[in-house]
Amino acid sequence: MTTTSPSFTPDEQMTPDEYVASDGRVPSHKNADSAGRTNPTLQAEARGAVRECEDLRVTDMSRGLGIADVSVTYPAGPWGQPVHAVRNVNLTIGPGHIVALLGASGSGKSSLLRAVAGLEDVASGDVTWDGRSVVRTPVHQRGFGLMFQEGQLFAHRSVAGNVAYGLVSAGIPKVKRQAIVDEMLEMVGLPGYGNRPITTLSGGQAQRVALARALAPNPRLLLLDEPLSALDRALREQLAIDVRTIVKSGNTTAMYVTHDHDEAMTVADRVGIMDNGELIRIDTPAGLLTDPRYLEVASFMGFAPFLTPAQAHRLGLTALANRSDNQLDSFVALGQRAMTIVRAYTSLTNGEQIDNRGESDQVICGVVQQSRIHQGMRECDLTIDQFIDEKTGKPLIFQARAPIDAPVIKAGCTVDVLIDESCCANVFARNR
Repeated sequence: MTTTSPSFTPDEQMTPDEYVASDGRVPSHKNADSAGRTNPTLQAEARGAVRECEDLRVTDMSRGLGIADVSVTYPAGPWGQPVHAVRNVNLTIGPGHIVALLGASGSGKSSLLRAVAGLEDVASGDVTWDGRSVVRTPVHQRGFGLMFQEGQLFAHRSVAGNVAYGLVSAGIPKVKRQAIVDEMLEMVGLPGYGNRPITTLSGGQAQRVALARALAPNPRLLLLDEPLSALDRALREQLAIDVRTIVKSGNTTAMYVTHDHDEAMTVADRVGIMDNGELIRIDTPAGLLTDPRYLEVASFMGFAPFLTPAQAHRLGLTALANRSDNQLDSFVALGQRAMTIVRAYTSLTNGEQIDNRGESDQVICGVVQQSRIHQGMRECDLTIDQFIDEKTGKPLIFQARAPIDAPVIKAGCTVDVLIDESCCANVFARNR
């Protein structure tokens, strides 16, 4: 097993992804249109430019968390092969920064977090803190705080007893423990809850207590594994904002695992996308939305459909189409906010104006297949004449949005849409 500190390639030899992963520097990106957007992804997108102005550079490469060529392998069962859950991941998280690991189930994100915590064996590579290997350090001696999906609170203890649990283990005197508990409960928005039984708390309150317990011993690294996934969406959106505020207020370094990209965009300074055990892309939230780079990343981030260069030309996405023309297996991906409905037709002759941009700009005509309300906007699935998926032969499905107070748009309606090219991106298949 390797126990040396991680080494890094000189800046001039690094790829863009490696550059961000190791020193925290952020590539430039286009500003995104934020008109009428209120959901967590858009809040994160609007904050992206602000975060880029923050000092995200890790000036001393040995400080904070270092993950160098880490692999995690689970032994083969009676009828199978060994499972390579994590494959040669490299990542650094500087002091006071939050990095979210985002990916589908089985992508390796939780296995990587557990390896950092010491709950899974590292098959190869090294995990360091401030340049010193912790691979052989027992879990309880690493100084890392843990928070899981279920919270894992002690039902027989009060709220205060749960928050104080790590302080008792650390030998903190009782008088000082009480002051810390009160401070933590104040921080997570539960002042005066110390004597409450755990069984009387709501799901959101229980997760706040779990966060307070994890932060109370002042961990040098906080590891959060799907901490909000058991909560309903509205509560999850609010708590994601609160978690970021609380963790940043204490200047705590954190690794945050989730499968929800809205949650990741809200909480983190940088977001890493994992697929099949590999860390395939890492950037700021706004950077990922502007330049997902890989088809696999774009698909997970909600981009759809993926157009051939010829199809992109027909939609007027000339600059993106020209770039795709010059790359093998390259596509033009439409972001979730790329299309805006500007006029809806309830009959062949009558149309209701939704957005006055349709008066002067070129519009594209589509037919609504499905309409729904999602995160404060009306979302519609559209088909556009002669746009066919070349693999399946079926019509491509486009996504378009309209204000929630727009006239009711039903399946079968014809609509005019505008395309915002800044919400589209060139992507290519990574495994080619």
